Amino acid sequence: MKKVYAAATVLILGFAFLAMAAEPVPRPAGTADQQFQKLAQRYHQVLSQRPRKGTALDLLYRHYLDAGKLDELVAHYERRVREEPKDAGAQIILGLICERRGRFQQALEAFGRAAKLAPDDYYPDYAAAQLLVRLHQDEQAIAAFQRALGKKPERNDLIQTLKTLGRVHLHQGDRDSALEAWERLADTFPEDAIALQELAELLAQEELFDEAIRRYQQLARLAKGDLYRQLLAHIEIGEIQVRQGKLQTAIQTFGRCLDQVKPNSWLAADIRRRIEAIFVRADDRVGLVAYYRKRLKAHPDDLESMVRLAAALAQLGQTDAALEQYRSAIKVAPSRADLREKLIDELTRQKDYPAAIDEAQRLVKREPNNVDYLERLGRLYLDSGQPDPDTAADQALQVWKRIAEVRPEDPLAAVRVAELCREAAGIGSRSTGNATSNLYQSQSQTPLGEAALKYYAEAVSRAPDLPQYREYYGEYLFTIGRDDEAVAAWRQIAEAPRDTVENLKRVAQILSNVDRLPEAVQTAQQAIQKDPDRYDLHKLAADLLTQQEQYDAALKQVAEMERLADAPFLLEQTLQQRVAIYRAADRVAEEMAKLDQALRSGTASVRDAWLAAMLASAERRPAEALAHINQALKKKPDDALLLQFKAEIHQQGGDLAGAAEQYRRLAQIDPKQRTRHLTQVVNLELELGRLEAAVKTAEQIVRLTPGNAETAQLLANVYFRSGQDSNGLDVLRAALQANPRDREMRLLLARRLTERRQIDEAIEHLWRAFELSEARDDKLAVVAELAQQYGIAGRTEELIARLEQLRRSQENPVGTTLYLVEAYTQSEDYVSARRELNALLARRPADAQVLGQLVSLSERLGDTEAALRYQQKLVALSRTPQMLDRLARLYEKAGDPDRAQAIWLEMVHKTKDETAVLLAVDRAMINAQYGQVFAMAEPRWAERPDDWRFGCRLTMAYWYAKRRETACRVARAILALPPSSKYQKDAAAKRQTRAVSVLQSYSPILMRVVWPMQLRASLASSRPLRFGRSGWQPRSLLDAQLLAAMILYESARLENKDQQYVEELRRRASSDLQALRQLVWIHLSERKLEGLEPLLEQWVAQSPEDPEPRLVRFMVPFVSAGGPAGLGDKVQHLATMKTTYEWLVAHRPALARAVSVPYVHALASAGRKDEAAS
Repeated sequence: MKKVYAAATVLILGFAFLAMAAEPVPRPAGTADQQFQKLAQRYHQVLSQRPRKGTALDLLYRHYLDAGKLDELVAHYERRVREEPKDAGAQIILGLICERRGRFQQALEAFGRAAKLAPDDYYPDYAAAQLLVRLHQDEQAIAAFQRALGKKPERNDLIQTLKTLGRVHLHQGDRDSALEAWERLADTFPEDAIALQELAELLAQEELFDEAIRRYQQLARLAKGDLYRQLLAHIEIGEIQVRQGKLQTAIQTFGRCLDQVKPNSWLAADIRRRIEAIFVRADDRVGLVAYYRKRLKAHPDDLESMVRLAAALAQLGQTDAALEQYRSAIKVAPSRADLREKLIDELTRQKDYPAAIDEAQRLVKREPNNVDYLERLGRLYLDSGQPDPDTAADQALQVWKRIAEVRPEDPLAAVRVAELCREAAGIGSRSTGNATSNLYQSQSQTPLGEAALKYYAEAVSRAPDLPQYREYYGEYLFTIGRDDEAVAAWRQIAEAPRDTVENLKRVAQILSNVDRLPEAVQTAQQAIQKDPDRYDLHKLAADLLTQQEQYDAALKQVAEMERLADAPFLLEQTLQQRVAIYRAADRVAEEMAKLDQALRSGTASVRDAWLAAMLASAERRPAEALAHINQALKKKPDDALLLQFKAEIHQQGGDLAGAAEQYRRLAQIDPKQRTRHLTQVVNLELELGRLEAAVKTAEQIVRLTPGNAETAQLLANVYFRSGQDSNGLDVLRAALQANPRDREMRLLLARRLTERRQIDEAIEHLWRAFELSEARDDKLAVVAELAQQYGIAGRTEELIARLEQLRRSQENPVGTTLYLVEAYTQSEDYVSARRELNALLARRPADAQVLGQLVSLSERLGDTEAALRYQQKLVALSRTPQMLDRLARLYEKAGDPDRAQAIWLEMVHKTKDETAVLLAVDRAMINAQYGQVFAMAEPRWAERPDDWRFGCRLTMAYWYAKRRETACRVARAILALPPSSKYQKDAAAKRQTRAVSVLQSYSPILMRVVWPMQLRASLASSRPLRFGRSGWQPRSLLDAQLLAAMILYESARLENKDQQYVEELRRRASSDLQALRQLVWIHLSERKLEGLEPLLEQWVAQSPEDPEPRLVRFMVPFVSAGGPAGLGDKVQHLATMKTTYEWLVAHRPALARAVSVPYVHALASAGRKDEAAS
C-alpha cells in the first residue's frame, strides 16, 4: 500500500512540475495569479494526503516563498483550521509552516491541537518534540517523544525518535536513560545495518566511545561474509580508539585491517595514511620509523612499508638508512621503475649526484627509448656540475641528443631537445630592443646554445612544410641577436611551394611583432597579390603602413577595404580606420575641407557624409558631426548603423534626450536588436531622471523577452531606482517562479530583501541558494551572506546550530566543517573557526585548503608563529611562487628577514622572465615590502648596472627603508646612464604611445610638471608615494632620472647642503644637459615657477629638437593658474602656450594633438572662442 501511495505522490508532483514548466512567462496579472493558485491548490492537495515534513511541504513552501507570499500561506492555514476545527492534518501543516517561519510558539500550539484531534497519530507529538529540542526545552521534549513512542511511529521516524531522545537524556546528564533509548533502538533493529550504523555514529559523536565500539563490532559480525564492510567497521573502531587516546591500540587495529587488504590497494593506502597521521599528530617521527621497522620484521616482503619507512627515515634526516631502505625495496621489485625514481629523488635531495646519475642510467638501460628518463638523466648531469660545469653540460647534451635519435622523424622530439638545451644555457625570450639579445648572444655561443640552434633547425628539416617549426627556429635566432637570419628563417615559411596566402599573412604578422615593418609590409603585399579580394589582408597592410607612417599607401589599402566591405559593419570599420589614419597624418582639416566641398555641391554620397560625421566627432565637434550624419540619413533614413552613430553623437554632445529618441527609432527599424536598443533607452532615461519613461520602456522589454532573467533584472533595477520597491521585488519573484533553480536571481532577490530589512525572507532564499549551489566555493559564498543576515537579526547561534545539524547528517563532514568555519569567520569568532579547522586537519593532514585557511585565521588572531607553521606545511605540499612568497612574508613578519630574503632570492633565480620579476617587485613596492624588493632587484641590478628599471625601484626602496646613502649611490648611477641606454624605454610603453588617445596622452605631459612636486613631498615626509598603475611608475629612463635627481636633492637638503648642490649644478649646466635637467626638476619640485624660463631657454638652446623643455614650458602656466579657467586674464601665459603649440604643430604634430585640449580650454576661458574653434 505504501508503495502505491508513494508512486501516486510522485505522479501528482510530477504533473505539478510539468504544469509549472509549461506555463509561459510573463503573463497578465490575472492569469499569473490564477496559475499560481492552481498550482498551489495541487500542492495543498498532495500535502493534505500526508501532512509531514518532506518533498510536498518543501514544494509548497518554495512556491509561496518565490512568489513572496509566505504570509499568505500562513493565513491560508489559519483560516482553514478556523473553518475546519477538527482537521488534525491542517493543524500539523500550520505547525510545520510556522516552525519554518520561526513562529515557534504558534507551531507548538498547532501541534498540541493536532495531538488532541488525532490521539492515535504519533506525528504531532513527534514534530513537537523535535521543535522542543531546538528550543532547548528538554523536559517537554522527552515527554513528547515518550508520547510519540507509545503510538507506534513509522520506521524512519522511530529511529530518529530514539536517537534524539537518547541525545536529550545525555545532554541532561542522564546517561543511563540515554543508553536505554539507544539500546532499545539496537534491540528493535538487530539486523538492520543502516540503523546500527546511524546508532554507532551517534554514540561516537556523543563521545560514548565504548558503546560506539560495541555497535561497530555488532556491525562487523552482521556483515559476516562481506569483508569490505567488516573492514570499514574495524577502521571506524580504530578512529574511535584514536579519539580515546588509545593510540597503540588504534595502531594495532589498523594493522590488523592492513593485513587483510592487498598492499597496493587504495584501502591499504588509506589505512597507512591513518596510521601515519597518529604519529604525525604526536610529532613522533621516531615512533613511525619504529612502527614500520616492526611491521617489516613480521612482513619482510611488504614493499609499500619499505617505501614508507624510507620516506620516514629521510624526514628524520637519517639519509643513509633511507637510501638503504629504497635499495631494499628495489631488490624486492626490481621492475618497479617508480621505486628507483623515489631513490633518485632522495639522492638528488641529498645532492649525491653521482649515485643519482648511476640510478638514472639504470632506468635508461631498462627503457632506452623512454624520453622522460633521458631528460631526467641529462638534468642530473647538468645539476651535478661534475667534474666541472662544462663537462657536465656536455654530458647532459649527449644524453638529450638521444631523445631526437629515439624518434628520428618526429619534429617535436627535436624541439624538445632544443628547448632543453636553451633552458640549460639560460636563454629566455627576447623582451625589448637589443638588450636581452646582447645578453643572450654569449650564452648562444656555448655548446648548449649551439645545440639548441641545431635542433631547432633539425625540427624544420623533419617537417619542412609545417610553418610552426620555422617560426620556432626564427624566434630563437631573433632572441640571440641574429636578426637578419631570423627574418630569413621566417621568410622561408612562405617560400615556394609554401607561399600560400595564409603563410604569407603569418609571416607579415611575425615580422610586425619584431618591429621589422618594411619587410612585414612587403610580405603583406605579396599576400594581397595572390588574393586581392581578401578584406583581412588589406586591413593588415593598412595597419602596418600606418605604423610605418606611410599614410598615403595605407589609405590606398583602406580604399580596397571599402571596395570589399560587403556588409555595413565592415564599411563602418573601414571608415573608422580611415579616420584614424587622417588623424595620425594630421590631415583631418584637409580632408574635412574636401568633404565639405562635396557636401555643399550636393555630389556627396552617404559614405562621404558618414565619413565627415566621423571626422567631426573625432575632433569633438558634435554639432558639425550631427549636421553631416543628418545629410547621410536623408538618403538612407532607415539605416541602423547611421542611426546608431547619430545616437552616439548626441551622447557625445551631452544631448541624452536626443540619443534616447534615436535608440527608440532603432528599436522600431531593427527588430533583431530591439532589446539592446531599448536597454540603451532605459539607461538614458535613468540618466535624465525620467523615471516613468524608464519604467515603461523596461516593462516593454520584459514583454518582448518573456522568461529572460537579464531583462527581468533590468526592470527590477528600474523599479528600485524609481522607488517602486514592491514592484521590483515582484519582478524578481516572478522571474524565480519562471525558473526556480536560477541561483543568481535568488541571491539577487535575497540581497534586495536585505536592503529593505526583510531579513527572514532573505534568509529563506539564501538557504535555497545554498541548496542549489553545487561547487563548494559557491556554497561558502552563500554561507558568508547567511552569516551576515543572521548577524543582523541577532541569530548567529541559529545558523551555527543548523550547520552543525547538517554536518551530523553528512557522511563526509569536510564540506560542512568548512561551512561552519566560514560562518564563524564571518561572525569574527576566529578561535572557534580555528578549532574546527584543527579538528579537520587531524583527519586530513595534507589538505591544502584547510591549511590555507588556518594560515589566514592565525594571521587574523595575531599568531604569526602558528601561521608560519601551517604555511611551511603548505609549501611542503606545493612549492609554487605564491606559496613561497607568503612564507617569506611570514618569516619577515616573525622577525626572521634572512630566511625571507633567501626565499625571495630563490624565486628570482628560478625565473628568466624579467617582466614577471618586475611585476613582483612592483607588487612588493605597492605593499611597502622593501626587503622583498632588495632580494629580487639587487641581483638584477648587480648583473646589469645599466638597467634603470631595477635601479630606480631599488633607489626608491632604499630611501623609504632609511638606507639613504645606498639610495644616493644608486641614484648617481642612474643619472650617469647615457640617453642611449639599452633599456631607455620598454616595449610596453612604446606600444602604449602608438595607440594612445588624445586625453590619455595629455595626462603624462601634465605629470611632467606635477611629479617633481609630488616626488619631493613624498621623499621629504618619508611617506611612500603611491606606486603602480594608479600612482607613480617609471616608464622610461627619463622618469628614473627624475626620481634620482629628487633623491639626491632631498639628501643634500637634509644635510643642509642643498644650496651647494644647486650651485654645483648651475656651474655644470652650461655644458651638461643632465645637470640642466636636474635644475629644472628642482625648480619644479620647489614650485619656483618664475625662475624656470631662463633654464628652459638654455635647455632649448642645448637641445633644439627636444620637445621636453617646450612641453614643460607649455604646462607650467596651466598648472600655476590652477587650470584653464585661471588663464583668462594672463595674456603672457597664453602667448607662451601659443608659441609652444605652434612649434609642436610644426615639429611634433602628435604631441600638438596631445596638448590641444588644455590649450583650447585656455583660449575659451580667455574669451578667444574663434581661436579655440580654429
